Amino acid sequence: MIRKFTADNIFDGNKFTGAGHSIVCTSEGEILAIENNCDNAEKYNGIIIPGFINCHCHLELSNLKSQIKTGTGLVTFVQEVMKNRIACGEELMYHTAQAMKDEGIVAVGDICNTSDTANFKNNYPGILWRNFVEVSGFVDAGAEKRFNAAIEVARHFQNAYLTPHSPYSVSDKLFELISKENNNYISIHNQESEEEDSFHVHKTGKFLELYKNLGIDISKFEKSNQSSIHRWLPHFKKAKSVISVHNTFTSIEDIEFALAYKNLSFCICIKANIYIENKIPPIDSLRDSGCKIVLGTDSLASNNTLSILSEIKEIKKHFPAVPIEEILQWATKNGAEALGFETLGSFSGGKKPGIYLLQNAKDDFIPEECKILKLI
Repeated sequence: MIRKFTADNIFDGNKFTGAGHSIVCTSEGEILAIENNCDNAEKYNGIIIPGFINCHCHLELSNLKSQIKTGTGLVTFVQEVMKNRIACGEELMYHTAQAMKDEGIVAVGDICNTSDTANFKNNYPGILWRNFVEVSGFVDAGAEKRFNAAIEVARHFQNAYLTPHSPYSVSDKLFELISKENNNYISIHNQESEEEDSFHVHKTGKFLELYKNLGIDISKFEKSNQSSIHRWLPHFKKAKSVISVHNTFTSIEDIEFALAYKNLSFCICIKANIYIENKIPPIDSLRDSGCKIVLGTDSLASNNTLSILSEIKEIKKHFPAVPIEEILQWATKNGAEALGFETLGSFSGGKKPGIYLLQNAKDDFIPEECKILKLI
């Protein structure tokens, strides 16, 4: 059975097609074509889009919603997560995943510190998962032990890649082990706090307090006089795709350095940045430099909802000059490419990206009350 959909506009993953077009697909949602007519098409008010891609999430932290105060700063936030986290039950995972699915999210790049979410994801059909098993350990002497423990976690998942947590929690030796193991998909928390660069450049700041509280001896760490992105990015020049997450304090000089890495995407989680640091990421600088941008939600520990649509609305609030057409590309095609989901992200023939409607949205206006509706 063939179905056709039309609306005020269609976003095909790259651009708006303009009015007067319709999506042609099978009853299973496989894209056949975009036609330059609307005969016999189901008509809607709003913008038809492919399903959203959430490039950064922590499903296993879903039980920390509203448990951590806003505006604490990253160092305090990290310590609160460590203090308060407990195993997340499958019922809560289900409700969290269903909420993402209802918000039009069809694929997630999910961070895993444990195997708690493995059984659920291996049996949940509603979303495609790219599982990033985080490795951390800032002392070289413990690198192999930490690395091997992460391998054991990864074995529980059907689809998992070892990835470094952040520049401030991974030793040089551990970076080397990860880069040798994984030349495919990398996701790393980068420059989420200015304290990260204070530590790397000057060996000063609040991270010294964190290491002391955790009993970590950093006496052998030497300041580099360079920001943290210079330390970790060269390890992954051969990776298929690298996602640098947050980037709240990434400078123009950092961006210029990173432009040499064509496999790199910058993931924006604007609501989490506001929640933790009360700061917004340098979206204008990233755009002006031609960087590839994708979107994420972070976790319910740092956000009130795991909704890419909510992230888009927040971006427009702070960056009204950024066209909706461009942000939608970050949320669909760019995200699918960064996570390696070839059948998602656009309305190219043969793909099954999901077909959704942004109700009552216009070419450059998404009303606050706008909701997303699944068409097929």
